[in-house]
Amino acid sequence: MAALIFEKKVVQERTDLNPVTGCWRVVYEKKGEGAYFKQLLDGEATLQTEKRGLVKAVVALVSEPDYIVYAVSKERNLLLEFPHRVAHQNNRNYFDLNFKTEYQVADPKVLIERLRVGKDDPLTRLRDTVASEIGAASGRVAWDIIRDEYAFGDVAEDLTASDSEVFRRIQGKARYLGLEVTSIRLSLRLLEKDLQEWKDDVEHGRTIARKKRDLEVTRVSEDIIDEQAKRALRRDTWKGGAEALSTSLNRIGMDTDTAAKLRENLEVLGSILPQVGVPGSPVTALPERSPSLLTSGANGLHGEALSFLMKIINLITELDLRDRERKYLLSAILHLAGELLAPDETYPDALAHYRGKYEAVLEQLMNEMTVQQHETLQRLLSMERL
Repeated sequence: MAALIFEKKVVQERTDLNPVTGCWRVVYEKKGEGAYFKQLLDGEATLQTEKRGLVKAVVALVSEPDYIVYAVSKERNLLLEFPHRVAHQNNRNYFDLNFKTEYQVADPKVLIERLRVGKDDPLTRLRDTVASEIGAASGRVAWDIIRDEYAFGDVAEDLTASDSEVFRRIQGKARYLGLEVTSIRLSLRLLEKDLQEWKDDVEHGRTIARKKRDLEVTRVSEDIIDEQAKRALRRDTWKGGAEALSTSLNRIGMDTDTAAKLRENLEVLGSILPQVGVPGSPVTALPERSPSLLTSGANGLHGEALSFLMKIINLITELDLRDRERKYLLSAILHLAGELLAPDETYPDALAHYRGKYEAVLEQLMNEMTVQQHETLQRLLSMERL
């Protein structure tokens, strides 16, 4: 008979019927070659004896009955601590579980019956049941979770909860043995080899993540530098463009007396200004006809008109716009200015068309300008003639 239940003093064999503090007494009476349950005694209770006749009493005096007495502990929350090695389902790794199982005797009579007839004592069987059930469930948990003590702690709480399927199975087998489990607590110990592998993996992952963050920071810094360089280049480019425009406008004002000559001068800007044409018709810079002298008279491009147009051109070149947007706005203003300079009765809708083009560009870029900038550029829409 295994000695664990006696070693833990859950059960003690007695040679007398005297009460034992904090224990039940389970009494068996020997008869012939066997022994049979006689009575369960609690506290100070005494063994009940049957009434005998005169003859039986005389026989009893000659031969007193022989009893086997077991004192069974009534203590609550007894503690059973033991380790158990578990083979993981990946067939490569092992780990140790340390159990702290709290239990108590639920039925002393059943406990002694199982103790007398079983090959293993009930406490040994309870220990093996707890180890087998929880060990098997733990072995099916993903290895990445097991080697993370915090993640495994959550799994252990779920497995040992009183309402879990594993705990209910353990409790059913415990009660069959006359015992009752009140709680199970787990702690995990990985083998040093597996622990080192996990530490190496974690450190490797952290190193990779750190390098990725550093690389991202470097890329962002480079993008910022590239964008600053592009903006500086655009400013320099448009500064040069503004100077070229000013030069061209001076030529327009001082060296132009026909529409053909005006269009020829505007071709100086052709490399950076896309033409905005009337839908469905060939793209042209200006209508063919224009006043005979653009530099004199009421219709000339000089004085306030020239200054105003140059002011608008300079304003456009200073706006922080993308190249494509800046070119559309410059193209639109030059075409509108051309219509205001040289209205052509042959194309009565041309001025309205270019006003619409210019107004659409202004509307599209409204959020890119201040109110003052937008109002200055919009003044062209209210003019009938430059």
